[in-house]
Amino acid sequence: DPTGNTTLDGENNKQLLYFYQDDDVTVSNLSIVNGYGDFGGGIFMESMSNPMFVNVRFEDNNANYGGGAYLGFNTSPNFSNCTFYDNSVTGFGGGFISSASSPTITNSLFNGNHADVYGGAVAFQNSFEAYLTHCTIDGNTADAGGAGMYIDMMSSVNITGSIIRDDIYTEGYLRSANFSFSNVLGGATGTGNIDIDPLFNDEANRDFTLATGSPCIDAANPSEALESGSDGIASYPAQGTTLADMGAFGGVLATDWTVPETPVNFTISIGNNQANLSWDPVESADCYFIYYSDTPDGIYVKISTPINATVWSDPLSLSTRYYKVKAFRY
Repeated sequence: DPTGNTTLDGENNKQLLYFYQDDDVTVSNLSIVNGYGDFGGGIFMESMSNPMFVNVRFEDNNANYGGGAYLGFNTSPNFSNCTFYDNSVTGFGGGFISSASSPTITNSLFNGNHADVYGGAVAFQNSFEAYLTHCTIDGNTADAGGAGMYIDMMSSVNITGSIIRDDIYTEGYLRSANFSFSNVLGGATGTGNIDIDPLFNDEANRDFTLATGSPCIDAANPSEALESGSDGIASYPAQGTTLADMGAFGGVLATDWTVPETPVNFTISIGNNQANLSWDPVESADCYFIYYSDTPDGIYVKISTPINATVWSDPLSLSTRYYKVKAFRY
């Protein structure tokens, strides 16, 4: 697919991966799309299965429970640098449902997922010890409530360094739901939590990196390991200093995201009263954005919608403009 991942396509009529007593299994650099099943549209696991998923994309999967994934009894899966986009269920857990499971989810994104009942992005039922660290949950929906997260009374969920801008539905009294150093819609008790616009770079186009001035920059647990960088400055996609940011693009695993290379052979020609820009394609890019500034060292402002080609034109202005092109992967 355009991300450089291998694709498993269920063609909307079959479940794609099944795990039973599978330990020490790693699934990486894979896109799981258009899966369908009663329990887990994309994947299903049960009975002492502890797989690891790295850089896996769950998209457009459908089920009754667990659109992207159904995490069943006595499993302890690990997800890192994964995306859950546009998965849906008639029941609980559009992105995934954890049912008597103990998952660890790190540096992962949830957007556009839907549940007809509860838990648009994620749902926890009888989940013993679940951990969400440096995740971003935004733009999900659920008809009955819990667009971002559903937590039943028997689950223990620990959330830190995350951004959750969809509502959370909690059923009755809680066994345990602990929030720390997170940006939570409606607020949450616990150390370091905030409730404020996270200032994503381009939420509408699924760029959930943090814009300059975001309150989530350097705002995660100060005791965490430092983000990668030099001279005290974080390496992209993390922002600010090497202190950990909140959200999917913060923390020590931030640079494990597959970030497209910078386009090369960027040229500008003038013709037909417009500046005509062109560049070489980047294999792992989904699209490109154009930025401009009035000075070479000034602040560059995005002026284009997502571009799926490697050419773009801008009408000439009365002032000098400097351009940059950025490759982007959803």
